[in-house]
Amino acid sequence: MNPILAFIKTTRPVNLLIIAATMFTLRHFVEGGFIRLASSPFKYPMAGFTIYQISEIHFSLLTLIMVFLAASGNIINDYFDVKVDRINKPNRITIDRGFKRRVAMAVHHTFNAIAVSAGIYLGWAEKVWFYAITPIFIAGALWFYSFYLKKTFLLGNVLVALIVSIVPLWATYGIINQPLIITADINGNSSLISDFYIFFTLIVLAYTIQAYMISLFREIVKDAEDVKGDKEFGYKTLPILWGWNKTRRVLLVSMTLWFLVLLATTHYITSEFIAIWGLLFGILVAVPFLLSIWSLRKSNIKKAHFTKASFLLKITLGGGLIFSAFIPELMDSFLYQYFN
Repeated sequence: MNPILAFIKTTRPVNLLIIAATMFTLRHFVEGGFIRLASSPFKYPMAGFTIYQISEIHFSLLTLIMVFLAASGNIINDYFDVKVDRINKPNRITIDRGFKRRVAMAVHHTFNAIAVSAGIYLGWAEKVWFYAITPIFIAGALWFYSFYLKKTFLLGNVLVALIVSIVPLWATYGIINQPLIITADINGNSSLISDFYIFFTLIVLAYTIQAYMISLFREIVKDAEDVKGDKEFGYKTLPILWGWNKTRRVLLVSMTLWFLVLLATTHYITSEFIAIWGLLFGILVAVPFLLSIWSLRKSNIKKAHFTKASFLLKITLGGGLIFSAFIPELMDSFLYQYFN
């Protein structure tokens, strides 16, 4: 196997592109849409609203930090999983076939060092210590996950889902965290911008919770795919301790409850804003999620069913990413209703 291609494969380039795309859409559509609307006095007679947005260079560093941390996490995960993957995913093994273990470890430490150093710099430059602390936490957490937590009951799943859910906050924290300078509008009313700011924060929070829940479901599903090898090496994951069928039932119940939340969100967007955006949210997010639930319906479930569910859950995350391009329309509708 070509060493360069093996290394690229180990970092999961598609996943890294998804992270970069998520950061981009949150910056330019969710955060950017908020700033453009809040700075449009000709369209809406808003209160004077001072917004500081970090520079494109610093935002690029934020994106690179997440990409390097994810790549490093994938490398160390494969480093510890070489023996297990010979059973679970024999065609995916790259370490010891394409490049040596010591090279993998050296690159892992290098990527972490770059990410942590860049985070400390941004924390100092932007005076936002969330930027400095988060990369240190993620780097340590991914090491501990790969070395130990992934073998435990649910703890590894919860940790990975938590790390994934940090991305929306990471992309928009500069605005969420900053103090706002508000002056009254021509009518002496400063409440609008506060309400609009809360609406923006709730959108980011919704993305964070959605990323956490879908990632948690997907991590459990992936554990079910890997039962054969994990069981041989003493893992204590939920599918190993409870079996495929009980795991399926747990997923069906919990995912159905979450689908009801997505359904309520679809109804809320449709009724409170513009019907077309609610329909679009349903098609992009709720429908693939429902299909992932449907793929787990059979009592005589097999590995292929979990594989299909995992794929559909990934599509659900992608649908949410695509929908972010239309978030400015929701914020515009919020303002329109506020004035009418």
